[in-house]
Amino acid sequence: MSTYKARLVGAQHSLEHRVYIEKDGKVVSPFHDIPLYANSEKTILNMIVEIPRWTNAKLETWEDPNFTHPDTKCAGDNDPLDVCEIGEAVGQTGQVKQVKVLGTMALLDEGETDWKVIAIDVNDPLASKLNDIEDVEKHLPGLLRATNEWFRIYKIPDGKPENNFAFSGEAKNKKYTNEVITECHEAWHKLLTGVVPNKTDKYSLSCSNVTVSDSPHKVSHDDPLYKSLPSESKKPANPIDPSVDKWFFISDQTRSHHHSLSINLDVTIAMKCENIRADVLDSSGELTIWDTKGAEFLNSKEYAKRVHQLNVKKAMKQAELEMSGGKKLAKPYAVSGSDIQETEACRIKGRADVNKVSGMLHFTALGHGYWGAHTPHEDHNRGANPFFFMKAISSIFDNEKILLTNQYAVTEHKTEMKDHGTPGI
Repeated sequence: MSTYKARLVGAQHSLEHRVYIEKDGKVVSPFHDIPLYANSEKTILNMIVEIPRWTNAKLETWEDPNFTHPDTKCAGDNDPLDVCEIGEAVGQTGQVKQVKVLGTMALLDEGETDWKVIAIDVNDPLASKLNDIEDVEKHLPGLLRATNEWFRIYKIPDGKPENNFAFSGEAKNKKYTNEVITECHEAWHKLLTGVVPNKTDKYSLSCSNVTVSDSPHKVSHDDPLYKSLPSESKKPANPIDPSVDKWFFISDQTRSHHHSLSINLDVTIAMKCENIRADVLDSSGELTIWDTKGAEFLNSKEYAKRVHQLNVKKAMKQAELEMSGGKKLAKPYAVSGSDIQETEACRIKGRADVNKVSGMLHFTALGHGYWGAHTPHEDHNRGANPFFFMKAISSIFDNEKILLTNQYAVTEHKTEMKDHGTPGI
């Protein structure tokens, strides 16, 4: 059970309002003195509530701005790691919750890496069922998509452009997230111990603490800085100024000035992930490389299972069409998996933002048609099936006049490539 308590000073929604955190009656730094882990197994973490759900008052208190992450290609945003706790209980500012890590999104906020860790309160009714990021969609369908969308557009009312995400918007799993947390924690310790300066021409951070024994910034309870902290003096909350308590609605027209279009993709290719290149080349000549670092490797049995599932869905759809047309089923919809060759494969899933112009989404082997290490021909496809081309056409609405839409349909997906051109989809 948490031994931490919030010390409130002044009226909420005023410039005099302050929130300090106490442990056993003594003020501690929320940034430096609350341990990262809440148990010896390091499976439960401490999270400090800054902005309770449905509120927008922000209290500033470290993602290292000197470190550029190799995956996001952006430096840290000079703030502590953000955590989105998705449990049903709404927290209070200054509350210390014990949470389980589930995954993370890598928001690229005005060119800076701003990790959004997804976590669940250990006391939440769903905590035992949520153990990794895929469990979130299973038990809370739509939540990750809504969270992604909110972080993407929330700065538009201030006249700023949409934010972007690394990994094509995909939420990374628990294992990856714990690596990010460990990396950031190590950077924080270097800051506290003086290995990394706390003041530069880019930032100035307070490192005062009362518990970090090897920190030159540690202060005692007798230090004048500590003694200057105010005692509790909570006052009734001020009314919220209407200018900062408004709803904004973002229309497609509002977003269209960014000239971008989002592509959501889920495709499985019977090749090793490291041999595949994905990109979009549009009519303006701009080339967008699809980030495949987050692609999911499928072993031979997983691939066979996925192909079998897709074949079952296709057969059931055919059965539904025949039944709706009053026809007798041509054959049962059960599909055997015995004819599926077991092979390694790569599942590429995620979202990419591209220009709103015509273009080509292309998957090919590295070194064939594009730069990169040459992929041996025997590694082009590790199963019985060849590469396939994909043909897409614009949907047409015909009502006295022809209207081209922004919707597209795949009309061919099993055209076998028989010539010796650049292999690809």
